[in-house]
Amino acid sequence: MLKHYEAVLFDFDGVLADSEPLHCAAWADVLKPLGISLDWESYRRYCIGIPDRQAAAYFCHLRHPPAGFDAVWALYPAKSRRFVELISSQPAISPATIDLLSRLNGYQLGVVTATERAFVEPALVASGIRDRFAIVIGAEDVPRTKPAPDPYRLALERLGVRRALAVEDSDTGEQSARAAGLDVVRVESPEDTPRAVLACLDQSTAI
Repeated sequence: MLKHYEAVLFDFDGVLADSEPLHCAAWADVLKPLGISLDWESYRRYCIGIPDRQAAAYFCHLRHPPAGFDAVWALYPAKSRRFVELISSQPAISPATIDLLSRLNGYQLGVVTATERAFVEPALVASGIRDRFAIVIGAEDVPRTKPAPDPYRLALERLGVRRALAVEDSDTGEQSARAAGLDVVRVESPEDTPRAVLACLDQSTAI
């Protein structure tokens, strides 16, 4: 039966991988020398979904007296290196999601993320699934990232397709995909991704 979609495009954080705890751990490691203590609950509540510079400004006020912003932001390269070490050394993508990708033969697959590719590719390689994705679109690939439609428009262009399903966990991601003309399936967490995607694709082929 003819498939309605030619491609399935996945967001990364919160859809394929639960990498936010690793971002928190990386920041916590590099902030220690400044006397800043960062715990997961604070990071989860105040730092997920905001720009890195805004998160750095928040970290300044976790110390009394507050740390200087320039000193905290100067740690960003070290935080990035630490994050890559962490996500390369421990599985961030579940076996159920890896199995899902193996079942999507017949669809072109891509990752479309507002994160830099340098933070995404190591996780895909470590999980042995990089070759399942024809493209990985990162923040550096477009002039405007989500919620602008640019990332998904570029994905459609590079894949040479018109009909694609986007898998997203956030309002900004959904806005980006819909503005580019894609259908969207929303998930609550990476654990929800396999069931939600298969259910949506089953419906799309039952025509």
